[in-house]
Amino acid sequence: MATHEAEAWLAEMLKSRGIDLYTGEFPTLRERLRASIIAGRVAHTIIGRRPDGASETYLQFFERVFREPLYGAPQPDSTRRENRSHGQG
Repeated sequence: MATHEAEAWLAEMLKSRGIDLYTGEFPTLRERLRASIIAGRVAHTIIGRRPDGASETYLQFFERVFREPLYGAPQPDSTRRENRSHGQG
């Protein structure tokens, strides 16, 4: 599955759980998906199966597809935006 297909599929899965993808301001769809998984508290919820047939959570899917940790450091753009919203930038 290509990354853009995975992003679209993950967005549909989150929307089907009633998780709002359009809360907040994020520079990329990847950051919006990351924030939605964390805010929706679904990181450890099983989303489906990996290609090898084992169960996979939202956290594992995100990390496998995007090759970066779900709970990683924020991207530079989102850090600047967050600091500005707190009057620090």
